Amino acid sequence: MDTTKTLLAEDFDVWLSDVSSGDLHRKISLQLFGREGVYLSRTSEGNPPLIQEEIRWIIFILDTSSPFTYMSAECFKAFGITEQLLNVNPSARFLINKQALNINLSPKKSHFGDVNVLGQDLLRAFNATLNVNYETSLATIDFQPQQQRRLTENNNAAATTTV
Repeated sequence: MDTTKTLLAEDFDVWLSDVSSGDLHRKISLQLFGREGVYLSRTSEGNPPLIQEEIRWIIFILDTSSPFTYMSAECFKAFGITEQLLNVNPSARFLINKQALNINLSPKKSHFGDVNVLGQDLLRAFNATLNVNYETSLATIDFQPQQQRRLTENNNAAATTTV
């Protein structure tokens, strides 16, 4: 008997009791950018993580146990995606580093309904490497550039087909 259950994006939950949308707008924006209110603001500087017709700064909370990446309804609304559309389909495709990826709506009934979660699907899509320095309490994520990913995939394919 097959007891495998498929996890749906709307079924996932994680307890984020100490982070809210207000924290993203104020405290975390202040810490990351040196001023409040940067979260969801339009930008043309640097290399922001999320792009769809317009560029906005999005702050994600990394959860390596989450199989999916989520954005709050507030983020979807900032990109012009209405709640009515999200009721029909609670996800949308966004260009992230020139790659189209499906991003799910943070479930309203979850403990992270008003924040954004960076999950395994995005990390896997970019062959990301997570580095944690426990001495300095800093973590970095290295995203492999698309061209480098193709070279790595081609080299891996060549290595596996060589006898």
